[in-house]
Amino acid sequence: DAAGALTFLTRCADADLVLEAYNEGAFGSSVERSDQDLQGQNGNEALTLQVTAGQTVYFRVMLLSSSGSAAYRVTSGLIPQ
Repeated sequence: DAAGALTFLTRCADADLVLEAYNEGAFGSSVERSDQDLQGQNGNEALTLQVTAGQTVYFRVMLLSSSGSAAYRVTSGLIPQ
């Protein structure tokens, strides 16, 4: 476990995604949200959070439209402090 900048990103060619981050036990509202369509691609989203050692963070990936499904990739990385 380490503190630092945690980045979580999605890649999807077939749908417009939304990415949200939640703290453990606080699922009523997200601490961060991304619907930026990075690099002009609807499914490319990214969030970077400052985290402490041992902190639990949950990520939610969903389609912008409420129907259908799509395959996507997720990647995460931590830059320690």
